[in-house]
Amino acid sequence: MPMTPIAAERSIYGTVDEVEIKVVVRLLTPEQTEEGRALCRYTFQTDSDKVALTDGIAYGVDSMQALIEALHGVGWTLDRSGVEWSMFSEEELQADESNGLREDGFPRAGLSVMFLGADVRKRIQSYVEGEKLIAMKSLPKPRRKPTLRPL
Repeated sequence: MPMTPIAAERSIYGTVDEVEIKVVVRLLTPEQTEEGRALCRYTFQTDSDKVALTDGIAYGVDSMQALIEALHGVGWTLDRSGVEWSMFSEEELQADESNGLREDGFPRAGLSVMFLGADVRKRIQSYVEGEKLIAMKSLPKPRRKPTLRPL
C-alpha cells in the first residue's frame, strides 16, 4: 500500500508532569473510498510516553468534508487527552509575552454539520462570535508608535 502524502502538519506543545512534550499532528491527503466517498487520516507523533493520542480516520461526502472532519477529530482527540495544548512552546511563549496564545488552533467536533445540522451549528457559531467580541474588548490596546512631526 503506497504511503499517503501529508496534506498539513503542525507541532503542538503541552505539559505533563511538569515536562513539556511536543506532538506532531499530521493530516494526510484525503483519499477516495470504494463507495465514492472520501476519507482523511490524521496521526499524532511524539517521543513521549506521557501521553497517548490515537490516530484517526474521518469520512465525508467529498475530500473537503473529510478534511474538515479530520480537523474536528484532531481537536476532539486533543480535548480527551486532558492536556492543555499550544501551537507555541513554553520558550516561545516566554520570549513573546504579547502572543500568549495557549491555543492549539484546531476546531472542535460538535460544530460540524454532520453531527448537529446546519441550524444548530449556526446558532452555536453566532454565540461563539459574540463571546469572541467580548474577549477581544478585554485585550490590552496595542502600543502606538510615536508620530514624527515636522519641526
